[in-house]
Amino acid sequence: MLIGIYASALGALFLDSAWAKLRNPRLFTDILQEYRLPARIPAGWLARALPVFDVALGALLWSWPWLSPAPGLGIATAFLSVTAALAGSRWIRGEREFACGCGSNLSDKSPAWWVIVRNLVLSGGILMALRADHPAWLSPAWAFYLCGVGLVTSGKLFHATIRAWRRGRGWPVPG
Repeated sequence: MLIGIYASALGALFLDSAWAKLRNPRLFTDILQEYRLPARIPAGWLARALPVFDVALGALLWSWPWLSPAPGLGIATAFLSVTAALAGSRWIRGEREFACGCGSNLSDKSPAWWVIVRNLVLSGGILMALRADHPAWLSPAWAFYLCGVGLVTSGKLFHATIRAWRRGRGWPVPG
């Protein structure tokens, strides 16, 4: 049960992120150029490929009632670990806050430590969900989808609440 909810929540996150990247490819290209990737990986090509990857991974994660969620969750773990390492390299270079290119608002700047911790916690959650998986599915798929979407929505509402609280206290909000 836990693995289905987690796969659904991650699928919603990846699909939401893909939608933001597809809506504003120029901004996403600019964000990717800030990561200082090797020259043999052109940012323009990557800006077109990553949203397709996000859609494919989101769809794969949402297909868990018919396919095993393990491959999608394994790919998501690898991707989240790589992006945590890339955020770590930016943090080591002295960038304490930057637009990471993830989520539904590409222009939002996040603290580097938050991007790193968030991605590593998501990866760890995947590993724990895979470990706690039970072979019998006790609920229909739609319940897991609703739980996953609910978790994503709750996270977004929590983030908006924190931003509003920071504004009210005179603490400037990045982005």
